[in-house]
Amino acid sequence: MQEITANKNNTNIHVNLAWKLAIIITLLAFFSHVFYLHNTWSTTADYDPAYNGIDALRIVRYNLTPIFFPANGGREPLFHYLQAMSFWLFGVNNFILYLPGTLAGVLAIPALFTFTRTLFRHEDTTIRIWTSLWAAAGLSMSGWHVSHVGLGLRAAVLPVMSIGVMYVFIHAWRRNNTMLFVLSGMLLGLTAYTYTSARFLPFVITLAVIPSMTKQALALHDKANFGTPSSQILKPKSLNFILLAISAMIIFSPLAWYYITHPVMFDERAASIMVWNVLEPGSESTLAEEMILNAGRTLSWFTRLPILLFIGFIVGLIINLRHIYRLENRLLFTWWFIMLFPDWFTIESPDPLRLLAVTPPTYIIIAYGWAKIISVLPHPNPSPLKERGVRFPSPYGRGARGEGKRLHGWSLIGMMLIILTSAVPYWQWVHPQEKESQLFMNVLCEILFNISDRHVIYLQQTVYAEPSMRFCLAKKYRWRSVNKIATTDEPIEIIIPLEGQCLFCQNDFSRLVRLSPNGWASMLPPITQDGQANLAQHVKKGKPIYDKYGQLIAHMAIIPNEFDPVRYLQKANHHAKGSVINVADIVGYTLENNITPPQPSITPLAGEYQEYPHIIPGKQLYITTYWQAHGTTSEDYDMVVHLIDDNHQVWGQADGMPYHGGYTTSLWQENEPIADKRLMWVYPQTPVGRYRLAVAFYDYASDKRIPVAESQSMDTLYLGPLKVPLPTLESMPTNTNPMSAYLGNVAQLLGYQLKNNENDITLTLYWQAENPTPHDYTVFVHVLNEGNEMVTGQDSMPVGGMYPTNIWEKGEIIPDERVFNMANLPHDSYRFAVGMYLLETGERLPIRMADGTTMPDSHLILEKVIKLNSLGN
Repeated sequence: MQEITANKNNTNIHVNLAWKLAIIITLLAFFSHVFYLHNTWSTTADYDPAYNGIDALRIVRYNLTPIFFPANGGREPLFHYLQAMSFWLFGVNNFILYLPGTLAGVLAIPALFTFTRTLFRHEDTTIRIWTSLWAAAGLSMSGWHVSHVGLGLRAAVLPVMSIGVMYVFIHAWRRNNTMLFVLSGMLLGLTAYTYTSARFLPFVITLAVIPSMTKQALALHDKANFGTPSSQILKPKSLNFILLAISAMIIFSPLAWYYITHPVMFDERAASIMVWNVLEPGSESTLAEEMILNAGRTLSWFTRLPILLFIGFIVGLIINLRHIYRLENRLLFTWWFIMLFPDWFTIESPDPLRLLAVTPPTYIIIAYGWAKIISVLPHPNPSPLKERGVRFPSPYGRGARGEGKRLHGWSLIGMMLIILTSAVPYWQWVHPQEKESQLFMNVLCEILFNISDRHVIYLQQTVYAEPSMRFCLAKKYRWRSVNKIATTDEPIEIIIPLEGQCLFCQNDFSRLVRLSPNGWASMLPPITQDGQANLAQHVKKGKPIYDKYGQLIAHMAIIPNEFDPVRYLQKANHHAKGSVINVADIVGYTLENNITPPQPSITPLAGEYQEYPHIIPGKQLYITTYWQAHGTTSEDYDMVVHLIDDNHQVWGQADGMPYHGGYTTSLWQENEPIADKRLMWVYPQTPVGRYRLAVAFYDYASDKRIPVAESQSMDTLYLGPLKVPLPTLESMPTNTNPMSAYLGNVAQLLGYQLKNNENDITLTLYWQAENPTPHDYTVFVHVLNEGNEMVTGQDSMPVGGMYPTNIWEKGEIIPDERVFNMANLPHDSYRFAVGMYLLETGERLPIRMADGTTMPDSHLILEKVIKLNSLGN
């Protein structure tokens, strides 16, 4: 009895010491994780973390609560809400941006210790506790874990969440406790809100319990199991496991419904990086070969572990597989193996971020392997504890061999080795090199914050649209859009980076953001040509800005107040009317470059003629649309601008978020003026004819356009028309049959040509526009026999329907070619009758000859006679 009491006391001492060491390891983890962020105070955030931070600020400042963030490829929301909470509590800066992921990484350490102790309950106390300590110690200093949870990305919360799921589940299974099953299901459902790789976690638990459930199912054939009816063993766990699945689905259901209604967001991001979707047909390797190679690449990641960790990993994996019949070992192996799949199935393998959920089981396996290795080593005693006479259960297990042994000295040695070998990669990031891609942003942000309290600063919208820059400025500025702003007596400066310094950096003075000392970042309408010319002159005189390596990265110039860009804000030169439901009303638009003739200041009323803007195939076209926001949407929509012909075929497009994503639709306030300028390249092969601009807002997540009110279309607004003109024809070809006939006040027929080609006759009519018309007239050409009877003919708008009369300009000559097949007509002489009519009414235009005579029936008989025998019939 005394021996049992002594062993129990020794075990309690052992457990107490383990918890003290676990606390020390957690503090070590806190230091290593937080120290990794020491350089974030002086650098700008990278692209993806900055994008996450901007979304978190939308939650804090605009009370937006999306269930999913579709921008930047689509992101699950949990991490963003943790960042938003951090901003709300501690303010906005780079350190706080990265802090939630770092703290999640720190919490994973005590969570891993607790779970590992629970998982190996069947093992000897010493092995169980030291495996837990070693696993936590290794993860606390793992360069793999520490560096990636500190990236400010949503994957950082998956390790601690998955540990929590496994911990509650193993307790639920052992106790067959319904509430714990429900709780584990709720946690499992919550992991779906963390990172795409979490979609594999349900398979981990399911595959781990299938053998146990099967074994229990077979027990139904027995009348009793240790005196208990088998039905009482099977049904509760089966039902509880079903409750786990139901509770997981309930928690997951809001996000699941979003995926159902926005299927693109569920599969497109993942599908875009899947091996089978990027493997090009006809490539040297087959899909099966590529999958095998990818599996090798994924597994090769573990060969990069320091040698001592790799040895422990191999030994632990082998021992774990030997005991795979136990649920605990099976759960550990399936957790490690299944969570390799997100990397195995995707490109760029091995990707440590996609493998981040593998870190907890990996370090458990490493620690378990070393615990088993040390259990067969000689058994030294650490002298301090030896002098105190502290006795603990032997790691060898109970029996004569281990009885009476003192604390295993190899345990402390093993912990130190695991910590040190885990920390080998640590020295690669303890003094991280500044990223070359961020040098420009770092310098620019430092300059802005040094002068922004007393100066007005202008930035290009393309620079401001960079997520790193937006988040940097969001610490001080709030966002808005204006169409006018008062001038100021404060000093005015403009910073223009060299092209190539950032993703969208361009030498463009037309789209600017005004940063005011009062804390507003104001999106401005485009700057006029005069304003741009003034800015260009002052920038040439500006002082250069260099990075720390002496490389020129930008110019900063002082702008005199009389040349303040707000004095040169462009206004719409075309009226427009239409409403996109819950988004904005369009009030006008402007076309620049590639446009001739000069635009009128106001579009004429309906029915009046206007000279339509000319567009040039293969050239650029700048389109600015002016809106008045409704301020009622919480979604970020893309704007679609397409150049279409009368058949709705697309001949140019400019799609993307307004302001390059710098001021998205969810941020627009009620009645706020919006002016979005974008570049469209007109397709080089665009044929002559009439075109319109089709404008719509598009929800990328649901793959649908937003409905519009009072429009010809359910979801599109139409602006224009525009035209691609015919090549200028100064005079008619020499072999033309001249004539002079006037069709109303619309056109004059200058002449025609006839060409024979086997069984076909090509008739080319040469029209010259007289007076502009708002109507689209149809040209008819009838083939008449010798009895003046119509035997065939064509009715269509000029130039095959591509060049309607309402885009004709006075004096313009239009060659209108038509081909007639005469093969089936009898031998005879034929003539052509020509005229125009309005399709809606059938009314023909009167025809007047040069001598003043009019043609009866409003058609003109061409003098040339065609005989079929001349065609070879």
